[in-house]
Amino acid sequence: MIRTTTLNKQKIINNLIKFLLLIFSFTFFFITASAQIIFDSGFENGVSDWSDSGVWKQVPANAVSSTDSREGVKSVRFLPISDNKRSEFTIRNGKGHFGWGEEFWVGFSIYLVEHPTGYRIISQHHSTPHLLPDGSGSADWSCTAGPNSFIVLAKDDNFLIRTSTNSNNVNTVPPVGSASWGLQEVSRPYQLNQWYDFVLHYKYTLDNTGFMKVWLNGDIIADKQDTPTVYKYDLCGEPRAPRQYQKIGMYYGTGNQGGEILYDAFRIGKENSSYDDVAPGGGTLTTDEFQNIDIRIFPNPIKNNKIHIQLSETILINTIRIYDILGKEVFTKNIQSSKNNILLKPNLSEGVYIMKLNTSEKGSISKKIIIE
Repeated sequence: MIRTTTLNKQKIINNLIKFLLLIFSFTFFFITASAQIIFDSGFENGVSDWSDSGVWKQVPANAVSSTDSREGVKSVRFLPISDNKRSEFTIRNGKGHFGWGEEFWVGFSIYLVEHPTGYRIISQHHSTPHLLPDGSGSADWSCTAGPNSFIVLAKDDNFLIRTSTNSNNVNTVPPVGSASWGLQEVSRPYQLNQWYDFVLHYKYTLDNTGFMKVWLNGDIIADKQDTPTVYKYDLCGEPRAPRQYQKIGMYYGTGNQGGEILYDAFRIGKENSSYDDVAPGGGTLTTDEFQNIDIRIFPNPIKNNKIHIQLSETILINTIRIYDILGKEVFTKNIQSSKNNILLKPNLSEGVYIMKLNTSEKGSISKKIIIE
């Protein structure tokens, strides 16, 4: 009897050990397979993750604001500066370096309080010229970097999104002057006093393994596949250092006496991350099938509870459902009709919601909407 009891106890202990090992293995797998977020800055603890050092950079002391935010209670505010200096941040400790041949996801949100004047770059992946031969790892800035790989400008009530490269010039020495760099440009209108969410998925390469996708408020606005995405040489004709680095702010220029921009919810993820991991405000991405269809929801934020949905092609829509931030379904409309223009009046209170369209031909799509 004693032997039997001892064996039962040992069996229980062995089973418990196996169970704990199983839980450990599952947890380890989950952690290692989860999103690899390498930078996450919501400015809730100030700007310690960012640097304003440099001859041409200077950020006002009141950079952190608690009056407006995309997430949390704080954002970073950029104002124009005298003496032709840039109101600009770069990410500290190399966390904002994007190595060539590596895959990255980046998300951030921009809010324009006042139109910037002068030279209007507000976000970019800046290139790096060749390194000095002293082994210090420092770049030779006397040669200037040459074309940058991703740029957002604010000009004439539009975001101008520029991506490199002109594939024919990838292995040539770039000409002096950014107007001749052959960057590919997309224009999208913006309004003041509204948050705009950017998400990027890209790999910088000199060969056809490179790609660049850019989303604005959940809609794809740039999609480059199987193409070079960087220029090889700096302006001295030397091979550039194989990395880009992240800069945000508001650049100086002639007559740069105006402008005010807020940034928030800045995240960088590596290849095993996703759109949802870096998107500001927990944004959701369309299904793969829907990525080939241009879907507009306007205005967004939505006023007077009137939601206009416009699709680039007519498809059979079954239902449209809207969920609040807790996942509760708050609106349903049965369509059962082929449409490409829809007007909804859901009568919802102010807040953030997820709208889901279900179709027969293209699966489903989720879009974040804001009711004002």
